[in-house]
Amino acid sequence: MADEDNVHKLRVRAKPDPNSKPPVRAVRNFKCKHHNILVDEMRSEVECADCGELLNPIAILARFANQDDNLYWRREALRKEVDSYEDRLRFKCGSCGQVNNITKPLRTRALEDRK
Repeated sequence: MADEDNVHKLRVRAKPDPNSKPPVRAVRNFKCKHHNILVDEMRSEVECADCGELLNPIAILARFANQDDNLYWRREALRKEVDSYEDRLRFKCGSCGQVNNITKPLRTRALEDRK
C-alpha cells in the first residue's frame, strides 16, 4: 500500500499519427429546421429547400407520421371540448320543463325596438 501512495499518474496523450485519417465527427446544423423540403422521386432523395442539405428520407417520413399522429390527437381533444360546450347550449324551459337546444340567438325587445 505504501508504494501506491507514492505513485503519481501522468496524463499523457499519444501523439496522433500523421498518416491516419482524422476521426469522423457528426455535425448537426441547428440553424435550419428543414421545414421546406424537395423530394426527388427518381433518385429517392430528400433535400432541404432552405439550406440544400440532403436529408434522410426515413427521418422525413417519421416526422410526417408524428405530425399526423399529433393532429389526430389534437382533433380528438377538440371534439371532446366541443361536446362539453354542446351541453352548455341546452336550457330547461321554466314553464313546461322540457330541455331545449339553443339554435338561434334570442331576440330581445331592445333589438326589436331599434328596427
